[in-house]
Amino acid sequence: MSNVAINGLGKGSQLTVQLLLTLTIGLALLVGLIEAWWLQGPLERDQSIYFIIAQELLNGRLLYADLWDHKPPAIHVAYACAQLLLGRSMFAVWGLSVFLSLLTGCGIGLILVQLAVRRSALIVALLFWAVLSVSPNLEASQPITEAFINLFLVWSFAALIIFRSVKLGYLYAAACFALATLFKPVAFIFLLPFAFHILLSDSLSRAKKCRALFAFIFVPLLLWTAVSVYFGLTGRWSHFYGAVFLYNRYYAGDVVENLLGIFSIKRIYRLGIGALWVPILISLFSFRSPSLRSEYIVAASWCFAIVVAIALPGNFYLHYYQLALPWVLIAFALGLTSVSKRWERSLVICAFCGLVIFEFSLFLFPSKLPRNPFYPHSPFVQARALAPYLKEILPADGWFYEWGAQAELYAATGVSPKHGTLYIDWLLRGPVAQELTDKTLAVLVAQPPEFVVISRSFVNAKGRDNLVWRWLEAHYKDVRQFAVAPDLLVARRVQ
Repeated sequence: MSNVAINGLGKGSQLTVQLLLTLTIGLALLVGLIEAWWLQGPLERDQSIYFIIAQELLNGRLLYADLWDHKPPAIHVAYACAQLLLGRSMFAVWGLSVFLSLLTGCGIGLILVQLAVRRSALIVALLFWAVLSVSPNLEASQPITEAFINLFLVWSFAALIIFRSVKLGYLYAAACFALATLFKPVAFIFLLPFAFHILLSDSLSRAKKCRALFAFIFVPLLLWTAVSVYFGLTGRWSHFYGAVFLYNRYYAGDVVENLLGIFSIKRIYRLGIGALWVPILISLFSFRSPSLRSEYIVAASWCFAIVVAIALPGNFYLHYYQLALPWVLIAFALGLTSVSKRWERSLVICAFCGLVIFEFSLFLFPSKLPRNPFYPHSPFVQARALAPYLKEILPADGWFYEWGAQAELYAATGVSPKHGTLYIDWLLRGPVAQELTDKTLAVLVAQPPEFVVISRSFVNAKGRDNLVWRWLEAHYKDVRQFAVAPDLLVARRVQ
């Protein structure tokens, strides 16, 4: 079995199953060790919300009706499955992160085999993937929606080129693409490069191209229709529509302004993941054959889709750039393969130095990473430090309400929130702010918490006008501050 080879599309691409298995095991060990370093760290805002919502879903509460988030349901189902399999602890987050990195890395490896890259280029690309796919500098140390989108897009592309000769093989690829869109609708933009790849493929007949393209359009629409019907039948259509469609349209803001915002030195650097752009540019200038015109078009469509997917939501959070990572590394490996061995070594050294500088910015600029355990002023680190004190002062069946963005407090204390809006910003702005405010206030009046934890950054003019804040001001006094969490205040209910 170890002598069986997997043949790529080009010459000299015979990589044994034994080598692929070795790379997979090495990738799993490396990612597991890197992630273990963050195992005891706090959860970031989005991940803590996913963690708590998943926990409450397993307790029988309903998504969008009882528990509100503007993400489509797939991310919450994924976190719930992880907790079901690995327990309701940080170990579930660690396991999910390792699983995503490993499985996506395997998909990248298969794509590179099919693209006939050098063995050394494959190994270097997967090594870089192991480090960058869980890099805190890309907010990738905990699983987020972009990691799931990468997983399903990579396997969709891998299925498309591996199973192109298999009957109905394109359905596997279309199904993976459909699942990617269910984590964030922005993934629909990647239909463009998939369509160009299908239409410009020389190995597919016209009939197969039409069927494949139809599958990539029909399967995602079918999946979204099924999800919409489910929420309609369970009486939650208006909640689902308000969260996933209305709020996200408001959240994105001015689309044109967002797209133009990508053109800054800092954002272009992040888009290329630092020094990796050097061999990519060299590879572009190395291929001058007119016969590769279709490959250029496909590559350009991938670049366009990546830029749009990162820019469209606005804000340009670091984790948005994860969407570029698999495709930048694939281009990186192709660039290394296109040059001589001597140049390849020089480019790898250059890229490795860039990677070291990129990763060690964690220590050089600790305040830039809110979850950095070396930066005690991080709100997430403070929330984790405050949790033991809250557990001490809370009665056995008591609960607390958190006014801010630190849902990590619920995860760290094990306290189940009675309300379902875990981020105060959703109460303060957007098309559903009044509805969420009314629901939250109703819960607080019916089941008043023993304590309120207040984040200083959310005590502002807009926050003070909110009905929930006014109610809290009237019913909670005796404000305390703990040395371990200077930005968080704890107020006791007035008897």
